[in-house]
Amino acid sequence: MNAADTPPPPVSRPELAGIARHLPVPRAGSVLADLSDSTNAWGPSPEAARAAREAARDVAAYPTPYGSELKAALAAYHQVRPEEVVTGCGSDDVIRCAFAAFGAPGAVITWMEPTFVMIPVFARVLGLEARPVRFGPSFDVDAAALLAERAAMTYLCSPNNPTGTRAGREAVARLLEEAEGLVVMDEAYADFSGESWIADARAGRRLLVTRTFSKSFGLAGLRAGYGIASPDVVEAIEKVRGPFALSLVAERAATAAIGGDLKWMRDHAREAVSNRERLDETLRRQGYAPLASGANFLTVPVRDGMAVADACARRGVIVRGFRALPVVGDAVRVAMAPWPVLEHVVAAFDEVPR
Repeated sequence: MNAADTPPPPVSRPELAGIARHLPVPRAGSVLADLSDSTNAWGPSPEAARAAREAARDVAAYPTPYGSELKAALAAYHQVRPEEVVTGCGSDDVIRCAFAAFGAPGAVITWMEPTFVMIPVFARVLGLEARPVRFGPSFDVDAAALLAERAAMTYLCSPNNPTGTRAGREAVARLLEEAEGLVVMDEAYADFSGESWIADARAGRRLLVTRTFSKSFGLAGLRAGYGIASPDVVEAIEKVRGPFALSLVAERAATAAIGGDLKWMRDHAREAVSNRERLDETLRRQGYAPLASGANFLTVPVRDGMAVADACARRGVIVRGFRALPVVGDAVRVAMAPWPVLEHVVAAFDEVPR
């Protein structure tokens, strides 16, 4: 077959045009700590790590179809019923499947912007009509503007990624009362804020609360997440998700993490919060104005986000730099870590122009 006879390559869907793949922050030189993805710098509990190692002996077998072992542990932890829990390959898997389950092509989806970068990607790939509402300078959730879109789905993230800001209870309560479609509350960082809407998900509302094992539990590499909602919402998501989405190793490790001694997670979550407050105070003394955060990271508006990120990288610490982040402008997001690591970040901020 010559070149003239070669068939043309397959053509992907037009919705994929303009979507950039998620790429890690480039590294140069030795790395002391990677704080760019807001994972847990302290790692998983010894109990979860041991469960993962032991589960590796059984990887010739499939996991449970819908994560029944983990569902039981999560139900006990959150005081809900197992049929009110859906598991997935990370909480973003649960979110994407929820969008597919409750949003027919052309359905409207709305959210506050900026937020988790995968939300507009999911919307575009699924053929949904995206109608984001931009945050104001106070980063309050604009319930009236969201409701005005009469969306099939409303997505909120609290504490919000990438700003760290919290959703106000009055605004969320209004959305839960008046929203016409499904409300998805992403609580990936809830263990660092002490706030949750899980009780509302149990009350029969059209609410899905999602969480992940990637942040406070230190299991980002295993990709385990879950959602809590009414049984009919869970069933619809599982129809889209299909069986065996959560690996055997992930299910065993996550079950050990949530069902065992929680002291490891809680102690390091408290340390992350303490270091977040300490870093906030330190950077303010240097003349910066970090955004109020309830997450395990601090987002700091700066003159040149890439310059600060580069200064951190020269000290072996990888952070996430932003150029022209909506509402914020240039900024840097720094995940929490033991304080000796964050001292390198403080030094980097001190050397660049304010």
